[in-house]
Amino acid sequence: HALGDLNRRWATRHGRELQIHIGLNTGKVAAGNIGSERYVQYAAIGDATNVAARTCSVAAPGELVISRSTYDKLRDRTIPVEALPPVTVKGKDEPLELYRVLWRKMKPSLPDPESAARD
Repeated sequence: HALGDLNRRWATRHGRELQIHIGLNTGKVAAGNIGSERYVQYAAIGDATNVAARTCSVAAPGELVISRSTYDKLRDRTIPVEALPPVTVKGKDEPLELYRVLWRKMKPSLPDPESAARD
């Protein structure tokens, strides 16, 4: 929703819009700073990270796709989701169970940054 608001302003002011796609997975990872003295990067590695990347690759522009492990952790079962057909991905023997979050059916829950700046 926030990106939609931003795109409406940018389209008017700059004639440009951003497109994003999001894939979420839940699991244990090894995370921390890696690199050398000249280049340091914070990164996460592990199977959960790889599955998140594969999940993201399934999401089309404007979509939020979650894995089964993320779906299982949802506390709010009123979030509208749609099961996708199982997806076979590199590095996994079993197809991934994925869900598209129908976020456009949800009310925005974040404060309007412009109204917050005025307050």
